[in-house]
Amino acid sequence: IPILTKLDFEFHHCHERTLTLLKKVVPRAVVPTAKNFVVGLGAIVFNEGQLLVVKDRFSKGYKLPGGHIDKNESFKDALKREVYEETGVEVAFESILNIGHFRNGQFGAASLYIVCTASVLTAHIQINDPDEIIEARWIDPEAFLQSADANKYNKSVVKAALSNKELKL
Repeated sequence: IPILTKLDFEFHHCHERTLTLLKKVVPRAVVPTAKNFVVGLGAIVFNEGQLLVVKDRFSKGYKLPGGHIDKNESFKDALKREVYEETGVEVAFESILNIGHFRNGQFGAASLYIVCTASVLTAHIQINDPDEIIEARWIDPEAFLQSADANKYNKSVVKAALSNKELKL
């Protein structure tokens, strides 16, 4: 790598087993940037008028269950897996409600956050990831919207879900 960088090669991107360097042979050549965002998702799940929320060890207040999409995993499968890992609740994907883009995300990259709605298959809560999640519960949506600790973005998408129940994308 030091030899190649001395020959004007530049880092482009890397994965678990590969590293890509490039050298522009044409001045001002346009080379698309490598992926510069992390993709995650959140789930809006209602059951009998209650909203499923979690409290984790890293942030204040309640938030929507969700997390990162694993390599080669569809967002539908990731949604089911993350909700189950964090709450023990089994869900079925319904629709995409919103996509948010946040510049200052985890790992020094931007975050692409897909918020989906899901229907409940089993409502019993059992935290399967106690290293991350300290509480999971069903809460009145209005209490969530009024909470000073809840994330503003999460509040806005829950509010949209409540007012647009027929919207399915």
